[in-house]
Amino acid sequence: TEFEDSRLRKGTQMMLSWRLWYMSWRCGLHVLTRFSNPDDSSRTHEVNITSNDPDEYFSVITVEPGQRYYITPADIVAVSGGVDIRAHWRLWLPAWCMGQVRAYVASGRGTVVVRAVGGITADTLEPGQVTVRKLHSLICASQGVQLHVRRTETLIPYLLGKATLFDLRLQGHGTYCIRNTYSHSTVVGRLLGF
Repeated sequence: TEFEDSRLRKGTQMMLSWRLWYMSWRCGLHVLTRFSNPDDSSRTHEVNITSNDPDEYFSVITVEPGQRYYITPADIVAVSGGVDIRAHWRLWLPAWCMGQVRAYVASGRGTVVVRAVGGITADTLEPGQVTVRKLHSLICASQGVQLHVRRTETLIPYLLGKATLFDLRLQGHGTYCIRNTYSHSTVVGRLLGF
């Protein structure tokens, strides 16, 4: 990659967050390239993100001050600006049904780039609107979106591995991103929010 600005510095950052070192390691967010320009912080630089997988899609989430986004860290590719990611334990029944007792929340000001194989769909929920999605298809949701778990009532297909036992019900007001294809994760990975 060639840069016009000779003052643009590149360096190595060992972990996305030392506070969340296990999340950074588990999600591949370690040994990262950090771009900075100490002389001119008002100037914007463009960095292209590519993939060797032709079926991998990227989406940019813009986080403004006062906003918070629930996000799955395994889908994060890049973070810019002052985005802070924090982990929260969710020890309530829907979290156990989803298989995710740990939630990650992005806040601050900046952008988060996420990826998914097979495509990403971003949508907005209007007040009073409800939508149902596959349980592990959610990539991120803004703070106004409420997540609920709903039983699908299909026990036999679930036992045969053809369907999930629960669906994700989204309601409230805000934006969310889902992956267009269902992804499988290990049980331990899902429990820890990956």
